[in-house]
Amino acid sequence: ERRLEQREKHLAEARARFEAENPGVTSAPPLTQEQLIGTTWSDERFTFTFKEAGEFLVGGVIKGTWKMTDSLVIIDVAGEHFELDIIGQGLFFNHSFPVKRIK
Repeated sequence: ERRLEQREKHLAEARARFEAENPGVTSAPPLTQEQLIGTTWSDERFTFTFKEAGEFLVGGVIKGTWKMTDSLVIIDVAGEHFELDIIGQGLFFNHSFPVKRIK
């Protein structure tokens, strides 16, 4: 339970920092598929790019696929499945951990 509480606290702090550093991003209209194409993001470990036709690149080398629903970006790459929450013009893991837009 303590680990879960620490994780939740860390996620809440990360989102609060993101919102303070990026005012208005989470309250803006949600990202569209057209806006996402050609953008590059980083989760502090990996850099990844959303390409046309559902192509997804990690580090410019590892290929995968992506698709968008109303509130999620669904990614399949290197045998793994990920879901990012769309909140305004931002992407988040678990509704809280922000993914930084680079380009």
